[in-house]
Amino acid sequence: MGRIVTLTGPSGVGKTTIAGELLKQNPDWKLVLSLTTRAPRDSDLPGEYRCLVSHEEFRRREQLKEFLWTTLVHGNRYGTLRRCVDNALKADYVSLMLLTPDVLPALLSYAPGKVLSFFIVPPKAEVLRARLLKRGEAPEAIERRVADCVQWYVEAVTSGLPYLCVTNSGGIDEAVGEIMEVVFRQK
Repeated sequence: MGRIVTLTGPSGVGKTTIAGELLKQNPDWKLVLSLTTRAPRDSDLPGEYRCLVSHEEFRRREQLKEFLWTTLVHGNRYGTLRRCVDNALKADYVSLMLLTPDVLPALLSYAPGKVLSFFIVPPKAEVLRARLLKRGEAPEAIERRVADCVQWYVEAVTSGLPYLCVTNSGGIDEAVGEIMEVVFRQK
């Protein structure tokens, strides 16, 4: 049976960088594809998203109940098809998902005992601002996302969700090492 590893945390905490390094160090791991209405970003990982899905197609798929979950983040729709999660659960490899906290309960409920959830703890505000600026975010978006970090962290530690917290304020290798140690210990 497959296992799904999730990375959750606010924008700019390094989820995509950590996921990319996990995939590089573990070439047999795969991403679970999600759909989004937003445009692609240079930082997107291959196979992470199908971007620029029209709002009409997204609504149609919602009405057909094809999604396991959907969410609205910063004005963009995101969702993962139930069949993509089913494929990950049947696979003989580790599957990786980058999720927002509001959708994690749906996944945990759908696949009890088969999901290992990590919350990436945000670095200090000035480090986060620099990361978001480097990614090309607008100044007003950066401030909104920095404020979101505080809220997301408080919600994560009080949510009752089975998060394993990993701080990404040091080198990326440290965060990746912590995650891999837990994943391989759980196998």
